[in-house]
Amino acid sequence: MVKTNGKKLFSYLGRFALLHLFINTVFAFLFLNIQRSLPEGGRIALDIFSPYQPFSFSTVITQFIRILACGLVLYPFYDTITNGRKGMLILFGAMWGLTLFTSADPAPGTIQGMVYTQTTFFEHAITIFTVAIQMLVFAWLFIIWEAGSGYGLSGREKTDIVNPEDRPPEDLLDDETENVSAPESISGNVQLYTMRFTLLHLLSYLIAGSVFYQLSGYMGVVASRETLEIFRPREEYNYFFFLIISGQIFRGIVLALLIYPFHNTYIKKINGWFLLFGLLFGLTLLGSPVFIPVTLLREAAFVETIGSLRIGIPEAITQMLLFSVLFFYWQKRLFRKRNL
Repeated sequence: MVKTNGKKLFSYLGRFALLHLFINTVFAFLFLNIQRSLPEGGRIALDIFSPYQPFSFSTVITQFIRILACGLVLYPFYDTITNGRKGMLILFGAMWGLTLFTSADPAPGTIQGMVYTQTTFFEHAITIFTVAIQMLVFAWLFIIWEAGSGYGLSGREKTDIVNPEDRPPEDLLDDETENVSAPESISGNVQLYTMRFTLLHLLSYLIAGSVFYQLSGYMGVVASRETLEIFRPREEYNYFFFLIISGQIFRGIVLALLIYPFHNTYIKKINGWFLLFGLLFGLTLLGSPVFIPVTLLREAAFVETIGSLRIGIPEAITQMLLFSVLFFYWQKRLFRKRNL
């Protein structure tokens, strides 16, 4: 089998970041003008979470850090994105679906925001629509740029083709799946794959949430959030618990489908669980339009900023890590059983 190396990491990240920064600046200008025209009562969530920030040097830096995180975790899947007919849709799914819609932040435009907050329908809709158009433009232009540079589907260079004999030893590990091309042939029936993914996502979410709710002082955080009219009241516990369960089932299904195109790549590797964790943590949290920009731009002391990260972040890391390890080895075991 041949393997496309692509361009070196730094040149790839440069193109990825430069294109994103330019497009994000344009869409931020348009979005913020619409946001400012809304009545104050109709933009509470947008003002709090700030999915787009005004142009400034600090905004450029935070967006650059954010997009570097996205580019790094997507780099191992470069061939999946650039050398397939559906590459643009896969990249769009990652940059819109994973960084926004299934983000770990309860921001406008996210499933978490629909579950945990009382954000208005318009705030959700305008954020989803704007980011979707932005990421469609980004994915389209990036695929064209990569193809034109000689490393995409239409421009594979002979110097980037590697014979099996020349491949490094680590790429030959777990090579029993190397000749399988269709994700379904490795992951099995897509419906069963989605069910396994969703089940483990829900269980790991509930386990991590229950543990950290007790250990991290969530009681005080929840009490303080009650003063913010944007968060849902917890008085009706049964209803709120139903929202969490149903929301995570839906979120798990969407996550499973968005990550499905990357399955063949990470399942072949010894460290595939880490690649899966990178997709989840790097895109749904670090790649969120809210997390890095709002955290770094907040007007608070450094110690206070770092202290605020102990609520939520350890839980997210634990849940994603637990899920990634369990799901990876479950999938690996099922594949080996089918090939005995």
